Amino acid sequence: MFNIDEILSNYPENIDSNKIKKFDTTINHTRMENLIYKEKKKSLDEMYRGIDYTISDIEEKASEKLSSFKFLSQDIFNMFYKVNISDRKKEDLSTNAKKFNKQIIQNIKENQDYGALKMLTEGNDLESIEGTREFIKQLYDNLDILLEDITGNKGTLKQLDKKKKALESKQKQLNNNIDLYHHLKGKEGNKEELKAAEKKIKALHRQVEGIIKQINKFNDIIKYKTKNNRDKIENRIDNALKNSLIKVQEVKDTLEIWGTENGTPQTMEGKTKLIEKIKKNPLFLNIAKELGKLRKLTNSSINKKYTIGRGKKIGIEYGNNLNKILPSELVLLANKETKPIFYKKYVEKKLKQYKEKKEIFVGRGHVIFMADESGSTSGNRAIWTKALAISLMGISVKEHRNFAYIPYDTRVGNIQHVNNTNYSEDIVLAIANSYLGGGTNFTEPIKIASKLIKDNRYENADLVFVTDGHATIDSNVLDYFNTLKKEKKVKCVGILLDKSRIGKASDKTIKKFCDKIYKTSEISNEKIAQKLMNQII
Repeated sequence: MFNIDEILSNYPENIDSNKIKKFDTTINHTRMENLIYKEKKKSLDEMYRGIDYTISDIEEKASEKLSSFKFLSQDIFNMFYKVNISDRKKEDLSTNAKKFNKQIIQNIKENQDYGALKMLTEGNDLESIEGTREFIKQLYDNLDILLEDITGNKGTLKQLDKKKKALESKQKQLNNNIDLYHHLKGKEGNKEELKAAEKKIKALHRQVEGIIKQINKFNDIIKYKTKNNRDKIENRIDNALKNSLIKVQEVKDTLEIWGTENGTPQTMEGKTKLIEKIKKNPLFLNIAKELGKLRKLTNSSINKKYTIGRGKKIGIEYGNNLNKILPSELVLLANKETKPIFYKKYVEKKLKQYKEKKEIFVGRGHVIFMADESGSTSGNRAIWTKALAISLMGISVKEHRNFAYIPYDTRVGNIQHVNNTNYSEDIVLAIANSYLGGGTNFTEPIKIASKLIKDNRYENADLVFVTDGHATIDSNVLDYFNTLKKEKKVKCVGILLDKSRIGKASDKTIKKFCDKIYKTSEISNEKIAQKLMNQII
């Protein structure tokens, strides 16, 4: 039997339990950070609306199954975007945030892929919000199974939510009756009224205690299931995080490939517009796929061309500059168990790195790229050629080398002169979209190349000549070009796109002015690109 004084001691006078602030987000954030998240979410929702689920769509649908899900996306965004992350105290969290969201966030922190993802997203708005959307989308797709792993069956969570609502209602009634009891006692009211209020308090208290016991039983089930299915739960979160990492890498690669690496566009609006532009154009999408393959080759080739500057004393310092870290730190990435240590040290800027390490690029000269845009190159040949040109252009820009793109058929199209000061998405998209579609003649592009070789801007240039067949060239232009090559000590590499064009493609003409020729009928596009990059980079 409950004693009235014992009950009242648990409910101090004038304390409204409903006013105690409980948070649905598990990570601390400022008002400004909240505004940043909402703005980025709104921008991304606009991009995906009518195409795929928006973040708002996912939150709305998932919240029908798990009420705290709608607050999870902001926590995920903060995990990706913020430099310094601090958790709210467990006692400050709402029940579902404590039981579900907190566990998911903790699993992310302990996941070995989180460090790699953090490297790509920290301080980067589009990468962070895209990663957030992909994570919660993957989580929502598996939410039913995940909740079964945690609760045992779909009904448990609904019953638990009902009990919590019932508890809130009964506690409110209890508080109101306790207030009434204090009021009656204070003014020496009717003893019968006071006795009735006391009886009501005891009854409500019994009901509250009964509901709490039922909730505790459900919590015990969840605790047991969570413990027993820990591996399954971690695997589902791991899968969502892996997909998020793939998505973020894809976004980052797209932005870098299409001309944002040197500063444009930097706003979220500019980035989303660029992504939309690429997604809506099948040609751009196909070129982007080829660029993704070539990017791996270019990174590999570039890394081989760096050396430590001489004459400088190299000391040791702490930081997270991946170009300067010691080999002993890189070893941590080779082992699954030590990967999280590397990522933790990276985020905290505690990796050992060389001090005053001077990187010197040992590449060659500028690049002049002549691309056959005649009608017969349409389709895969044109896509690969443009991807190769854009890749070489990106490398040239990074190394402060000038790059010229000369499109031709029987005439020369719009020539693009690119360097680190004017490189932009507009130039990249213009090259990707360029197509002449006529016949083929080599005279004009070779004539233009000859002029550029004499120009100081293209001193020691590497020349690339791409075509899918035989064409005529003026003999005087040919002789002058070969003489100029010897004089300026430059080389011209030819690429013959002759695969599946037996009898229609010939190197008869290009071997007259190319020092080396690669044929797609003899070696793969990937190997040609690798060989070319080894020569030019």
